Order: sequence, then structure tokens, then C-alpha cells
Amino acid sequence: MAEQRPEWTRKRPATTVVADPRISTPRAYRKSKPRSGKEWASQFEEAVRVSVEEAAVLQGFPADYPWQGSRTRCFLQIGNAVCPPVASLVVAAAARHSFGHNKREGRR
Repeated sequence: MAEQRPEWTRKRPATTVVADPRISTPRAYRKSKPRSGKEWASQFEEAVRVSVEEAAVLQGFPADYPWQGSRTRCFLQIGNAVCPPVASLVVAAAARHSFGHNKREGRR
């Protein structure tokens, strides 16, 4: 697919993957400015549409991860998931803390 992506996609990492097939434009690259009152510029102005596989990779999953259900349900699963690299770091830190705590108290 020879789709022309907006310039911001080449200058910085992707924004957060949410349960939507669009990756929103970072605030600094949005063309319209916030309006007065409660109205804000659309976060999806110049958003980039991505496939399920692209969203999965951006979230840290393998491109061929076996998501289940419709395309909409797949995006919900991806957007609601904890990134595998982050989950790995949290589990490793918790394990170090737990095992280190037990050693100090003389437990196994």
C-alpha cells in the first residue's frame, strides 16, 4: 500500500494505541488550535488509519498474534491490553522485589 502518511509519522514515535483503527495526531502537530470553552480540536485530525496487525506491532505484540472476533473487537483487545514489553518489566521488577524481600527475612 503506497499510502502517503502525514509528516508527523516520520518525525516521532506513534501515540498511544487505543481501541480504534486510528492513531491520533500528537497535540504539537495538530493544525487546528483549541477553541474557547469546552470545544477542543479533534484528536483525529490527520489521524493515521492502521490495520489490526500494525496496531498490534505498535502495542508490542507480534504481527501474527491470534486476536479473536471482528475487526472492532480486535482493536478493543489491542487497545485494552498491557504492552508485552511493559508487562515483562513489571513482572521482573515484582519478582526481584519479592525474592529480595524474602532473602532479607531469611525465607526461601
